[in-house]
Amino acid sequence: MLITDYLTTKWRDDGKMRDYLRPKTLFGPENCTEYFDKACKWDKAGRPACVNGRWLKAGETAITIDTVERDATFRLLFSTGWTPTNRIQELAQQLARKAGIGRMSEVPALAAWRGIWKQAAEQAAKEQNTDQ
Repeated sequence: MLITDYLTTKWRDDGKMRDYLRPKTLFGPENCTEYFDKACKWDKAGRPACVNGRWLKAGETAITIDTVERDATFRLLFSTGWTPTNRIQELAQQLARKAGIGRMSEVPALAAWRGIWKQAAEQAAKEQNTDQ
């Protein structure tokens, strides 16, 4: 049961690997020992979630980046009279000002903005989890 829990968690959202969730693959003699060892480590680690092929660390929150909102906010960021409408936008605006995005040309600014938006989304998710 531990092996199936582990590999279902790992492969459930992976279209290519999901096809291998079958007894022959999971319990075949060539794979079973390796999967069992990995499943035991996963279990001891508290059964973390797997998001986009990566195991989350303890206390880490999975986030989904809304690229449409991110890109729209970038275009509005330095517009006169624009105010943030949610916590991610507030945090991203603060981080962008600290990073000096307004003094950069568009291509490097957009590259920096993507990282800033991710950082703001992670911070907002952590804040939301501590409030609950």
